[in-house]
Amino acid sequence: ATKVRLEYTNASYPHNQRNPAYGQDHTAGSSLKGMTGLPRGGASLSAKNREAPGPCPPVIHHPITLNYDAGLALMRTTTRPRNAKRSIQTTEPHMYLWLKALHVISMVTWFAGLFYLPRLFVYHTLTQEEPGRERFKVMERKLYRGIMTPSAVLTILFGGAMLWLMGREWLLGTPWLQIKLLLVGVLLAYHAYLGSLVRIFARDLNQRGHVFYRWINEFPVLILVAVVILAIVKPA
Repeated sequence: ATKVRLEYTNASYPHNQRNPAYGQDHTAGSSLKGMTGLPRGGASLSAKNREAPGPCPPVIHHPITLNYDAGLALMRTTTRPRNAKRSIQTTEPHMYLWLKALHVISMVTWFAGLFYLPRLFVYHTLTQEEPGRERFKVMERKLYRGIMTPSAVLTILFGGAMLWLMGREWLLGTPWLQIKLLLVGVLLAYHAYLGSLVRIFARDLNQRGHVFYRWINEFPVLILVAVVILAIVKPA
């Protein structure tokens, strides 16, 4: 990590002395060295102290931490060796964080539909009147095509962009991520199966009872628990 230090005079010390931390003698003629941006009144002596005879106050060294903008500027100016592996330290941090936030938002929306659509199948199966069945057909079609499928596509796109930023070497060397991607593949297969059920209900060809749909309604919970544990705990 890069450390930045500023040197400025301070009138609160009455004796000229050698700074033990830096091994240098300082006088009142010393001026600001390094970077500017100190608070007003802290970079020079008052007129009274400049005119008063006697020993000169020492220069006091104060470590100043880089602010956020300076840190980003430093990261942007850092060049990566031509043959170096890609890593998150050599990419734009804001881009990765935005992709991660959009990935999580899309995933939450996707899982909301995965939880709700089988529940609609349960109510659809229990409904006997024709107007009610038609209403459930519309709800199921709009939920699957208008919310679930776009959310699934966005989840995959944002997640894939994050993987591209991290690099192929990181993917191959991260076992928990490989297991997570396998579970995502299982979830996509489940998503496609729900789509086939939507078409079956739309044609009034359903032959299963409500208990079956209650059971498959719990399947996404298992995938969600496993994915969250893998993404947060990152087991070796």
